[in-house]
Amino acid sequence: MGLSFLGTRVIKELLMLCRFILP
Repeated sequence: MGLSFLGTRVIKELLMLCRFILP
């Protein structure tokens, strides 16, 4: 369950970063 939670968090952060870099 730890790995799944970490993965989801990483993906969410990556998505936010992408949206911030290229609006």
